[in-house]
Amino acid sequence: MVSDVDTVFLVYPIWWYKMPMALYSLLEQVDFSGKNIVPVVGHGGSRLGGTDKDIQQLQPQANVKNGFEAYLHKTVRAEQQVEKRLAKFLTENGYTK
Repeated sequence: MVSDVDTVFLVYPIWWYKMPMALYSLLEQVDFSGKNIVPVVGHGGSRLGGTDKDIQQLQPQANVKNGFEAYLHKTVRAEQQVEKRLAKFLTENGYTK
């Protein structure tokens, strides 16, 4: 349940600078007031695409944190780099114990 956590990680692909429509529906229906929301996105060149601002608009009482974005291309080396960058992001921002 959302009430049991302080931080919510929203993990999604960016499609034409937007989140998938299901996430818009989720953010319209679930109250994330007082929660930290961390966008974690995969993209083809648009980075967060402004979706962090969309999240804040849909959840004005939530604290939208700086997100993690990864340019996705299909190589094993790229996957390894994303894994390392994500681990570093989580550690540097205090999301790991």
